[in-house]
Amino acid sequence: MKRLCAVVVVFLLVWAACYGQVGGSLRAPAQRWVDHGVVRSRAGDHASAIYAFKRAIAIYPRLQAAHYNLGLAYYKTGQYALAEQALQNALKLEPTDTDAQRALAFVYVAQKRPKAAA
Repeated sequence: MKRLCAVVVVFLLVWAACYGQVGGSLRAPAQRWVDHGVVRSRAGDHASAIYAFKRAIAIYPRLQAAHYNLGLAYYKTGQYALAEQALQNALKLEPTDTDAQRALAFVYVAQKRPKAAA
């Protein structure tokens, strides 16, 4: 019985270590895509930036910066409905992010929905 318990404990420790490693190892490449997207957006290449942010989200969906920057890129290209959705996703991940709140307010104003921005 002790041996079975020891095997189960070892299994759980290995599983937990692997599970944590997978999540951590996915965040870094996703962050690289976000960084690339920010560079492309600053250069005015919003189409490439949008692609990069979408790649980051596909790799690590909980990366708030990817959703936020995707929303900004959509806003800059006049795709306000998509900007709204991306920024709402960013706020679901970090509800107190004032930059995302402010950007979403700008989207609402651009959509001629000032009451939503208030």
